[in-house]
Amino acid sequence: MAGHLESMFISSQDLAELTASARSAIQIRWLRANGIPFIVGGDGMPKVARQALLHKFGLAEPAAELSLEPQASLVEMTDSWDKVTESLMAELLGVTRRALEGRRSTGAIPADIWRKVDGRVMYSMKRYEAFLERHWSPFLEPVNSPSKKPAHRKKPIQGKKETIYQLV
Repeated sequence: MAGHLESMFISSQDLAELTASARSAIQIRWLRANGIPFIVGGDGMPKVARQALLHKFGLAEPAAELSLEPQASLVEMTDSWDKVTESLMAELLGVTRRALEGRRSTGAIPADIWRKVDGRVMYSMKRYEAFLERHWSPFLEPVNSPSKKPAHRKKPIQGKKETIYQLV
């Protein structure tokens, strides 16, 4: 069985050669950009099915059970989640884990948004969203009246005793 599973996915060396990087984050970004389906293994490294890669290059038909439909984005998949690791939160925000750690340590991200659990930093996505909402003024629906241009002063009309400004 182990031999069968090993042949199902391309090797880590082949993946590093394909993506020109041995770092998982760069490999994942490259695979997404090129529309190659993958899964993330327990070791955090992307796993690419050999059949999917052969199909991408037009060398084989897709397997019946292999779905090549676009996968839901990470944000769509995590809509129902609340607690996430620092690495995943950084990916969701589009920053590096180190940058997120820096924001946390300087207090830019309040302490009620994150907690240390068993030595790992965990974030509450719902609390982070509430934190962001507090920084925005309330949203008011636009009124369907014609927009008014701001009034500005024009040159005074000459020939009268008092100066009159015409507003447009």
